[in-house]
Amino acid sequence: MKEELTSQEWQNLEAYLSKPLDDDSKMSILTFITITDTLRVLAARESALKTPQPKLKKELIQFKDFAKKWIITPYKNATIEEKAEEEDLLIHARAFVKRQYNSLSYTAKSEIDSSIKHLTGFEPDKYPSPKDYYYAALRVLDGIKPPVLGRRSKDKSAIYNSIFTLWELLGETNLSATYNPTQDTNPESPLVGFVYNLFKILNTFTKGSTPALNTIRQDIPKYLRKYKQS
Repeated sequence: MKEELTSQEWQNLEAYLSKPLDDDSKMSILTFITITDTLRVLAARESALKTPQPKLKKELIQFKDFAKKWIITPYKNATIEEKAEEEDLLIHARAFVKRQYNSLSYTAKSEIDSSIKHLTGFEPDKYPSPKDYYYAALRVLDGIKPPVLGRRSKDKSAIYNSIFTLWELLGETNLSATYNPTQDTNPESPLVGFVYNLFKILNTFTKGSTPALNTIRQDIPKYLRKYKQS
């Protein structure tokens, strides 16, 4: 947690606010920074655990085929002895498929668990049958979409929603990204200047890069529309 900002950092933020920062306002900013950094760390960990799509698809196909081989076909008009044999086979089949499931990647297991819960209504720890695993893997494979060609733009809705909420929490009402020379005392609109300096503070300890002012000017109207619709 970033417990305190430097006096210069506070001044840089305060320069774009309509009133001086009091202790409550400073605490709101520090809380925002702490939560944002925590979410960034969690997202980075989640991303590191994710399996690339081609590898995941191959892994799921192999598991699906393995599970299919262990699906036990019930005896017709089974005798007591045959029913007992069938139960014994199912116990062994469950164990073999479960062992194979345990060797899967974190991503594959997470997807299969979610699929099993959707298909059966049971939690995955209820020891699914090979048939459950087979159809779960099949469902996950059906849901895998081909990769999108070209460069994907990063969605920043989450961070901007938090910034707009913080801005309002600080008692600010000017949501314009356009500089007004008759009203603004700084070279940027209050919101653009505040956001820019907020990103600079975040990036001092996340080791990221601060978005350019022009990028922030373009982002604010776009994400503000989404924020107002949410």
